[in-house]
Amino acid sequence: MTRYDAKTEHHRGTLRALGGFLLLLLLTAAVGCGVEFDDEHQYLLKKAELLSITLDPPAVGPAETSRASLLLADAEGEKAPGFVAWFAGDPMSLMAGESSEALVSLKLGTSVEFEAPAEKDCVFDDEGNATLPLGLLVQIGELPADVKTPEEIMEALPRLLDDGVVKLASRTLQIRKGGAPQAVNPRVAGISVELEDEAQGAARPQVALVHHDDADIAAARHEAKAKAISVIAEERVHLHVAAAPPSDLDKLRLQWVATGGDLKGRRLARQPWVAPKYKEPKAGEPDPNVYTLWLIARDDPETEKLGQSWFEFYLRVTPKP
Repeated sequence: MTRYDAKTEHHRGTLRALGGFLLLLLLTAAVGCGVEFDDEHQYLLKKAELLSITLDPPAVGPAETSRASLLLADAEGEKAPGFVAWFAGDPMSLMAGESSEALVSLKLGTSVEFEAPAEKDCVFDDEGNATLPLGLLVQIGELPADVKTPEEIMEALPRLLDDGVVKLASRTLQIRKGGAPQAVNPRVAGISVELEDEAQGAARPQVALVHHDDADIAAARHEAKAKAISVIAEERVHLHVAAAPPSDLDKLRLQWVATGGDLKGRRLARQPWVAPKYKEPKAGEPDPNVYTLWLIARDDPETEKLGQSWFEFYLRVTPKP
């Protein structure tokens, strides 16, 4: 994994110059990992969006590591970003010119590991909790012709953020003095589909789920798409979520996102979805009737767990009889 460290002289000046700028953005309401939708129901993807930032695990002990990853998608489904940079630490230290582990460091890649500071370097509250701020710069649009390399991206960052080409988001890694052996992200046992003409008491088909922590996400997507459940065009179905221990469904915040169809209300454990109209496939092109859906599950802030997971699956629209 390529790494740019603030203590490396070549990148030090650029990072220090960006320190105050990043800090200002991190303190504004515009920074976060929320999704900005164009449709009135707030669920339908029409352009590239950063859907989720996952920390696995969401809490660690001092000097322990957590893996950070992201989910970026557009109207066609999952999207591989062209540029991703993560940074950790306190941007104020860059402005002061300090040379310490507190300096912001950059790591490139869609999935990277961060190590929490040693216990002596953590500032714990009365309950033994500390935090490590993490930031993310991710390309969601096309780069201009004069910007090609990671270095040029960093130098042109203010312009790229203003133009919506790059998005800045943030998450916080929880650090617990005695360690966090029970810290896990929300878990889902399965998602089933209740068809409109389903007989009373009939078993509901289970979708094949892709999880954020699958060892081979590309292979999991290929298998899940091959097992897409068929839904008749313009038919209304319900998606049922079953949580897996230790997750409690009543204490999770759910968000549904889709590349098509009508989800209407998007935060239910029994979620309606109305299939779109059937489209005639064209030879040599991907099937336009296979739609990607995501369930993003977040711990309720009142539980102080702050975990987040995403689950991806596919539904195939078939012609009306």
